[in-house]
Amino acid sequence: MAFPDITAAQVRSCLEQGIRALVLNDVYLLENDLHERTITHKLAEYLQPLFPGWNVDCEYNRDGHEPKRVRLRPIPEQGGDEGSNVFPDIIVHRRGDNDHNLLIIEAKKSRHPARSHR
Repeated sequence: MAFPDITAAQVRSCLEQGIRALVLNDVYLLENDLHERTITHKLAEYLQPLFPGWNVDCEYNRDGHEPKRVRLRPIPEQGGDEGSNVFPDIIVHRRGDNDHNLLIIEAKKSRHPARSHR
């Protein structure tokens, strides 16, 4: 199956567009300390049309019938480098194909509001 060609710069641009849309349209979620899942779900909605031909999913944990795995640096006390099961907050990928993950987002909220610099 063919996959749309997309550069790292294009991925970054799409991500920035999605974040701008989130801030412009849903600043309430950010200002009122809504749950991280609420915010990432809304961001995923803005990302989907920016990645035609790709799937944008939240908390997606499957590669076919097997859990989706990511190769991380080995952690000796955890038994080697066989990978870790992951539940990315947002993933831009091809469902059922672990070899075609375009973008994986793990979001973390700050408990401290951003300070404006005047």
